[in-house]
Amino acid sequence: MGCDFLRRTAVASSLVLAATASTYDYDSNDPSQGAGAEAPWRVEAQHDAVDETGTAEIHVHTTDPRYVTPIVSYIPEHPEVPSPRDVLGYIAGTEGKLTRPEDEIRYFKALSDASPRVQLRVMGETEEGREMHLVIVSSADNMARLDQYADYTRALADPRKTTPEQARDIIEQAKPVMHITAGLHSPETGPPEMVMELAYRLAVSNHPQIQNIRDNVILLITPITDVDGRAKVVDWYYRHLEDYETRDYMPSMSPPYWGKYVYHDNNRDGIQISQKLTEHYTNAFFDWHPIYSIDLHESMPLLYVSGGTGPYNPNIDPVTIREWQWAASYEMSELQKHGLPGVWTWGFYTGWNPSYLLWVTNNHNSMGRFYETFGNLSAKTMERDLSNASYSGKKVTSQQWYNADPPDEKVMWSLRNNTNYMQSGVLASLRWLSQNGKDLLDNFYRKGQNSIRDGQSEAPYAWVIPQDQADPSRLAYLVNQLGRHRVEVHRATRDFAIGETDYKLGDFVVRLDQPYGKHARNLLKRELFPTDAEHRPYDDVSWTLGLLYRVDTHPIDDDAILDMNDLAPVTDTVRFPGSVASGDPEAYVVANTGLNQMITARYALKRFRIAAAEAEFEANGKTYPIGSWILPHRRGLKGELDQVAEKHMLTFESLDELPEVPTHELDLPRIALLHNWVSTQNDGWVRYTLEQYGIPFDYIADAEVRRGRLASKYDVIMMADQRRASAKAMVHGRDPKFGPQEYTSTKDFPSHGYVDESRDITSGFGFEGLANLEEFLDDGGTDRK
Repeated sequence: MGCDFLRRTAVASSLVLAATASTYDYDSNDPSQGAGAEAPWRVEAQHDAVDETGTAEIHVHTTDPRYVTPIVSYIPEHPEVPSPRDVLGYIAGTEGKLTRPEDEIRYFKALSDASPRVQLRVMGETEEGREMHLVIVSSADNMARLDQYADYTRALADPRKTTPEQARDIIEQAKPVMHITAGLHSPETGPPEMVMELAYRLAVSNHPQIQNIRDNVILLITPITDVDGRAKVVDWYYRHLEDYETRDYMPSMSPPYWGKYVYHDNNRDGIQISQKLTEHYTNAFFDWHPIYSIDLHESMPLLYVSGGTGPYNPNIDPVTIREWQWAASYEMSELQKHGLPGVWTWGFYTGWNPSYLLWVTNNHNSMGRFYETFGNLSAKTMERDLSNASYSGKKVTSQQWYNADPPDEKVMWSLRNNTNYMQSGVLASLRWLSQNGKDLLDNFYRKGQNSIRDGQSEAPYAWVIPQDQADPSRLAYLVNQLGRHRVEVHRATRDFAIGETDYKLGDFVVRLDQPYGKHARNLLKRELFPTDAEHRPYDDVSWTLGLLYRVDTHPIDDDAILDMNDLAPVTDTVRFPGSVASGDPEAYVVANTGLNQMITARYALKRFRIAAAEAEFEANGKTYPIGSWILPHRRGLKGELDQVAEKHMLTFESLDELPEVPTHELDLPRIALLHNWVSTQNDGWVRYTLEQYGIPFDYIADAEVRRGRLASKYDVIMMADQRRASAKAMVHGRDPKFGPQEYTSTKDFPSHGYVDESRDITSGFGFEGLANLEEFLDDGGTDRK
């Protein structure tokens, strides 16, 4: 730590005392304010014993006295319950300190063991085998009745089972549940640090506001949402970033990987639910039905409290949109009155895309928002220039209706500033919820009623999904995906007709007169982003599941569908078992209808010869399209076909004789997936897909390309979309001036070396590798005459 920083912090500490002295009306002769009443925060801390050392550290690491609010300006002391400093040796937001996941959970375990107001639970495991946790904080009385409170919100979630009279009684007894997630985007390093101090403060403080929160809210905290990514990022900081002081000259602030497959896209997985963290978060939602969630992020200066510019998603209840604005207005007014500059809303993000992680709540009649707190993506204190930062066409340093007290054009910013802002915002939001919890619970119930009512009064009233589809595996996936979202799906128990369209026994029906009917409409309907919108879309604008999965779905505009009684609820995972013709045929045939599962089946049957028809042909009174498979009968084939048909929903029909049609053998190419070290997310999705379909491949990088002779090892080299990596970066990789940069697993940095490893991830494959790739292409191709 340089002398300049020590001077800054010393000056900042003295400024805290001088500047905040005018903020509070306190009497230095009042003994209730304790010794050393010259410290103004003691007025706020009068209900608590104070950790003097930890409190002094807050002001050392806060760079401007304006950047801290009274309620987070001190750390309470407790004789039995440990603070983060007691366990880790430093406070949250300390210059140069980031906490590894295992140490953070060690702290929460110590906090849970010592306090009846805190519980630590395991949500599940990550793809790399680390545990993802849930921390529960509330009063001891509430903690003793957690199951009962979860039952209350579960009852409010379905107005068909809970009458309005019963709902009123429940609301009088229930406690609102709120869920905070930290560390979803791993280089956003501040949130996991902050939530340790937040949980401790909520567990031990006797401050009246804290007591009111504790008594009237049940708080869930996921302290590290992407645990695998957090481990890599903290190791990366201590391995490669610790010695750099400014963002102007610094290596990449992110390691090449966060999670096993994705990094930033882990916040775009709310519809697909493909990653473990999304699955665990979704399961937690349905276990608890939190009526409010906040996802803690780190980017905008200085604290953006989400509200979005619009256009808003039309399938979100307007009550939810009003809750976004209500909460944001309260937070801004609370923080503004304590002089916290740079707290704003509206001018960032739209509110259209439902695929974010926190939208699991918005999609299910709860309310989800996020914070973007300014951060340095590290534990370093740095000067930041905001003079050119603009959002929605306006400079963030200019006063606007949504940004009444903008930040300075240049700020000296620290990890502790980040902690102060974020914690102050969360505490303001918790205070809002503690005061308005019954209204929010009532809204939660009413939004379920609204969804049912709209399903009864607005066309389409349902979707019918015929079971006769080209690919039964895609149909099963769609229906099961709706089930994972807790959208109710039924199957017809008889043939039926709607208008002039006939449907069959076994067809699927999704009625919209259900608590999550709005969400079903969102998933199945084609929603078009308004062409006259003032602001461009912030993110994806299309997600219609029928189109994504190539499944035929029929919107029903006739409300007679709601009177249909011959429907059975789908309660089990949907599967369409394939079949294998009996007997001893000359060969088996599979019609090519574009089934994705045929790819997986080919690898499962790799020891057998399979031919593909080069033209359509007739057999057994049927026409088989080009590309259909022909499998000559041989010993052992029938048994393996039975397994493949069952698992992959394929139908193997018999052929009494081989058809007279030109064919070629379906070989199994040797596949490599080439990645660079600059941008690995897109190839992560390719890896995920290949692994899901059981397709073997080698995952190669620059060193393998430089070695050459690629055609002797591979028939196909795949490369994912490279839109986030320039042509220069594709060839030359990360900036070599910061190399060699090692990414291998060691005793000190055990999370590195996964998914791939290298002793130097700078430089790329270079012109030598480019020539080797050109040679591979020249030697390749399918027509080698």
